Amino acid sequence: MPRREQLVDPDIQIAMATDIAVAEVISARPQYDHPGRVDYQFLVVKRLTGPSELSFSISGWAPGSTSDTTFDDHKDKAFWLTGGGRVTIDTNCAIHPDFIVGKTYLVFRDLPMTFRSFEEIEKFDGRSADVDKWLAYVQARVRK
Repeated sequence: MPRREQLVDPDIQIAMATDIAVAEVISARPQYDHPGRVDYQFLVVKRLTGPSELSFSISGWAPGSTSDTTFDDHKDKAFWLTGGGRVTIDTNCAIHPDFIVGKTYLVFRDLPMTFRSFEEIEKFDGRSADVDKWLAYVQARVRK
């Protein structure tokens, strides 16, 4: 059963966020002392809010087969429903994100961590905000 904070409304998540970036995964290194765990290194492509760092890392799981989706550039109704998003929880109800090297994600690095905190943004370029509904939604609310 998901924790209440994992299902927070997107507007609340955005309002609480202090560290949001569009970032590309540039490497993934297995944690040999924790099988199945991976350290992902990201290169910031666009900073929406937060520190001006150029890179960061996130610990997560090895990529799974069900997490490689953009929900049709986040236009799919399923993404916008409560609990929508590409990441899931494990048996301890914790979110353990996974990523694919070379892909770009809209990353919320602060709490609350939700199912929408690590969304893939396909083909990030100057037009992505016009194409990807989640990225456009977040950018519009961060500017307020």
